[in-house]
Amino acid sequence: FRYHSIKFGESRMRYIQKQHPPRLLTEWIQKNKHDINFNYDLLRQDKTAIQSLSEALLKEQYYLCAYTGLRLDNSTFHIEHLKPQEYCERGEDVDYKNLVACYPEPNRPSKLLYGAHKKDNWPSPEEEKDFVSPLNPVCENKFQFTKKKKIKGVDNSANTTIEKLGLNHSELVDLRKSSLKPLLELKRSKASKRLSEINTPSDGKLEDFCFAKKQVLEKQIIKLEAIIQSKGRKQT
Repeated sequence: FRYHSIKFGESRMRYIQKQHPPRLLTEWIQKNKHDINFNYDLLRQDKTAIQSLSEALLKEQYYLCAYTGLRLDNSTFHIEHLKPQEYCERGEDVDYKNLVACYPEPNRPSKLLYGAHKKDNWPSPEEEKDFVSPLNPVCENKFQFTKKKKIKGVDNSANTTIEKLGLNHSELVDLRKSSLKPLLELKRSKASKRLSEINTPSDGKLEDFCFAKKQVLEKQIIKLEAIIQSKGRKQT
């Protein structure tokens, strides 16, 4: 199969099902909720609580960036606020439900033109309706890949989210292409094996762009099986 012969239709944003907040975060909130400076900046000063929070977010997301699908490790992410800190009411900026792990690491010298850096302080309260959050259970149905590995939305909110997160930035598109291309060269048995691997976390981690890979492999297997059946009919 040629690289351009597969039409992609898999969602890009993976639904994140939030778990209970880590115990150390809950204890920190109870201890500091009456402090006049009760906010995320105060939380950052507690290295133990931040470490516990970071570990919980990475585990919850299987080490994938909440926005881009890039693979994270312990040094390539920062803690991101879904609702920007600028618009948070008291306590919202330390609320576990408002926090996710995103690429890249904090204090990066140059800003990226996609992902959390591109999102910046969007959305405002008036724009929240236009943000497809990874905590939304239907987010996986809101985005589709084109055969050129770009992403399109199924409605206005999805398209706005794509634009505001820079999900079709050339650098991110190239990363997706490089990740997906080898899958189209696999034979039937190896494609099935890779599909099983992609669906199974290794040491609690999923592969980058794993849901796009899953769709590519499923389509690849269907096409390969059709070819095998076609050859079998010709031989009989």
